[in-house]
Amino acid sequence: MKREELEKMQAGILEMWNRSYGEDGKDKPMPLTKGKSDKAVGKNIKAEMQAGKPQKQAIAIALDVQRRARGKSKGRSK
Repeated sequence: MKREELEKMQAGILEMWNRSYGEDGKDKPMPLTKGKSDKAVGKNIKAEMQAGKPQKQAIAIALDVQRRARGKSKGRSK
């Protein structure tokens, strides 16, 4: 292989790495599931705990995502 081909391959590999892990080498956070179901909440709790958050904080975040996904309540207005 020529030097130019190797440099192109190296640049491509580096670009793929940066897209997957960022330039600092740490995993990029996965987006949370924007769902209303308890299954979505469970997945979000698991994802947050794997990201290193304490259990209570992970639960609070997951429930907040669920609340926002449900939208505003359709009750009476004042």
